[in-house]
Amino acid sequence: MSTHTTLKLAAGALLCLLPAFAGATTLAPATTAELVEASRRVCCARVESLEVRRDARTGFLFTPVELRLLEDLKGVSPSGVVSLRLAGGRLGNERTVVEGMPTFRKGEEVVLLLGKSNRDGFPTVTQARRGVLRIHRDRQGRRCLTGVSGIRECRESGATLDAFRDGVRRIVRE
Repeated sequence: MSTHTTLKLAAGALLCLLPAFAGATTLAPATTAELVEASRRVCCARVESLEVRRDARTGFLFTPVELRLLEDLKGVSPSGVVSLRLAGGRLGNERTVVEGMPTFRKGEEVVLLLGKSNRDGFPTVTQARRGVLRIHRDRQGRRCLTGVSGIRECRESGATLDAFRDGVRRIVRE
């Protein structure tokens, strides 16, 4: 076999493998029970502040997020404040996006499903963006959740905060 043919075959093999390395991750819908059991804490909170900063040691952008606790559904917050440190953000003309990392807006209310703490001591969000459910009012004034497309029961039966809260409490009791 000539060197030229060998190079063509090697290049073809690499092209066939490329999609395996470049593909995005797709998560199958989880159940409420799976997400709650994977979380150390589940709580309702309101975003009080967020400000993108640059890590002095690494130069990477990160966003500290401070949330006021409204209600614990699983676990207990000793201080009434939930502090997150999320990778990425926008600082001036520079923007760092971390795929799957949740984002927040000041004043919004959310349900947080929180996992173990990261190396800096801040809680992580369970299954990245899937661990943040946004609370809003529907036309009837009910408090409903958005961001629930990854949770089977919420997609099938609608997603009121009351129903989700009851489901979490039932799971925690079992």
